[in-house]
Amino acid sequence: MDQKVRGLIDHCIQLQQELALLTPVMLFLNPRHFEEAGIRQVPSRGRLKFRERWKVLGGWDRVKIEYALQEKELEKGLCELAEALEEEGFEIENFKSRITQDQFSWLLSQKGNIKKHLRGIDLAGYGG
Repeated sequence: MDQKVRGLIDHCIQLQQELALLTPVMLFLNPRHFEEAGIRQVPSRGRLKFRERWKVLGGWDRVKIEYALQEKELEKGLCELAEALEEEGFEIENFKSRITQDQFSWLLSQKGNIKKHLRGIDLAGYGG
C-alpha cells in the first residue's frame, strides 16, 4: 500500500507541475478562460506575437487538448489517491514516516482537495 500511495503522490505532483506550466500558455492563447477568475488579460499585441510563435510548437488546439488531458489525468490520480488513503482511514499523520518529507508536505497541503475526490461521497460545502 505504501508504494502505491508514494507512486500516486509523485504522479499527482508531476501532473500539477505540468498543469502549472501550461496555465500561462493557456492564458496567453485564450485569456477568456481566465477573465471570469479575475486574472488580468495579457495585451492583445503580446498574445498575437505569442500565438505566432506558438503555432510553430503545435498551436492552440494542441495546448487545449494537452491541458484537458492533464486535468483529467490529475482528477483520476486524486481519486485513486483518495481511495487509497480512505482504506487507511484517511489518517495523513500515519504516512509521515512512510513517505518522503516532500510527499508528506504535499499530502498535508492537498488533504482537503484529495477528500473532494472520494468517489460516491457528497462533500458539498466541505472546506478542508
